[in-house]
Amino acid sequence: MDWDDAVSGFELYRYTHSDGTAKDWAWCEHPDAGMEVRWGRSGKLVQKATYPPAKRRMVMERALAKQRKGYCFVGWCRIDAAGRPVDLRRPSTPSANHQADRRMTPIPASDPSLPGIDLSQVETGSDDYRF
Repeated sequence: MDWDDAVSGFELYRYTHSDGTAKDWAWCEHPDAGMEVRWGRSGKLVQKATYPPAKRRMVMERALAKQRKGYCFVGWCRIDAAGRPVDLRRPSTPSANHQADRRMTPIPASDPSLPGIDLSQVETGSDDYRF
């Protein structure tokens, strides 16, 4: 694959096991040619499958399922003939599903951009099961 063949290169995701080993999963979209998915041990994505453009939704759903399983977005890359990710471009902000990002940052009560909302009248005795 040539770097220009994919819209923005492969999106690379990594799952790290508790013993320190890791596995990667990546996908890219080739203009007018469909989708390519690669997977394997970290740094060696030798297994691959290609899908027609009509299967784009399936590939996107699989990417979301991987993230729910604990795969973290690493960045965009090319994958060389040996299956190695090269020219890795990391995102400017950490991954949305990275553990460090899951911490909530409190908003100061004195923030003038926030509207004056009084939450003291909100009923908390029943669960609406929305979240």
